[in-house]
Amino acid sequence: MNYGILTHIGFSKKGGKQNRIISIGDVLECLAIRNIYQSIGVDENELITCYPYELNEYQGEYCVLPINVYALNIDYSNRILPVFLGLTLGGANKYSKENMDLLRRFSPVGCRDERTMRMLLAQGIDAYMQGCLVATFPKRPILETQRKVFFTDPEAGIQKYIPKELLSDYEFFSHDYYMTDEELYKEGGLYQLGERIIEKYKTEARLVITSKYHAAITCLALGIPVIMIIENNYFKYSWLEKYIPIYEPKDYPNIDWNPKPVCIHDSEKELMLNIARKRIKDTYEKYHDICTLSEIRERPEIAHFDDIFYGNYAIEYVKENWKKDTRIDYAFWGATATSRKLNDFIAEHYPEARLKKVFDWSVRSEVEYKEGIFIPEPLEHISFGENKDLFIFVTGNSAFEAASDLFQKLNRSPGTYFLCRRQVLTEENFVR
Repeated sequence: MNYGILTHIGFSKKGGKQNRIISIGDVLECLAIRNIYQSIGVDENELITCYPYELNEYQGEYCVLPINVYALNIDYSNRILPVFLGLTLGGANKYSKENMDLLRRFSPVGCRDERTMRMLLAQGIDAYMQGCLVATFPKRPILETQRKVFFTDPEAGIQKYIPKELLSDYEFFSHDYYMTDEELYKEGGLYQLGERIIEKYKTEARLVITSKYHAAITCLALGIPVIMIIENNYFKYSWLEKYIPIYEPKDYPNIDWNPKPVCIHDSEKELMLNIARKRIKDTYEKYHDICTLSEIRERPEIAHFDDIFYGNYAIEYVKENWKKDTRIDYAFWGATATSRKLNDFIAEHYPEARLKKVFDWSVRSEVEYKEGIFIPEPLEHISFGENKDLFIFVTGNSAFEAASDLFQKLNRSPGTYFLCRRQVLTEENFVR
């Protein structure tokens, strides 16, 4: 069992030469998780890299996987142990009961926005307001080189409102890179690309004007003055309003173009980090021994295994004694996997045979039959009467002795019933 990191940039392990969009925000999220791992002594070279579109098919080593993302789906392999530190969900209709059950199992769920938190609480899932872990980046030092205004993917509608004094030293900058896997590797890889972006903000920026969520959070973490301008006040931005104004088109004439730096307090960052560290380590400790033992015991291929089935001898009996064009009414004593599979065999190969009844004191909903009437009592409690002509398959392990006694008492011939139990070699029939 190991630790994992989610590389949610749309790249797969396969690599390739196809151009892809890399969101720097996603890279910054990876860096935030990596920094947490470093603080608890986990080497980044030992991390298992997981990819967003392969999570449901992942069959590698069991791994603890911190989640700090906008989740398009929550369909994970059972070999992934998620730690939800900063989750954003879309509309509730996108997520299945299985998704909600997974969140419930690995709760409490840290949320990046209040809507997600309230949606989960309404589902009875423990949740708390975390925000994005990018906010835990350390504050930058003050340098003489911090003179540039960065326009990081700003909304186009602000052009006529920008003061001329902001245009003396500026740079247009994007958080979206369009490149191939090979080009990314030439840049030094994912982390190096993100670190260069952070360093650029640290050393050059006196003001950042942006529509990008993670650009604004990075500025709040580093202590850079930031102007947040968006077309629509999207719900995931909601927690940022505690720190800075969020300007929509109607607000453009009133933008404060000379904002003071607002830095998330060190104590707040440390609280976020402590929670993240503890939850990652607690999940690892909780599941480590279980997953380690399971991994030792698991077999790579178990497709040839199936439910317990004691009906092979019954199938052979039917083949030898039943005719396919003869009407035969039959019943099961015991609602079991054996009775279900035996019934499927009969229905497929003996079209004139009819299942009439299933006798069982505990009727289980997961056992399905194409036809037949459930009798929620054991057969020995029922007067045979109308059931005297039924061929009885006894499939319940606990019913064999009772059935043998009952059939002997009723003088039932062996040709009217079959005990679906294991045939074992005994000393009586052992031939040396």
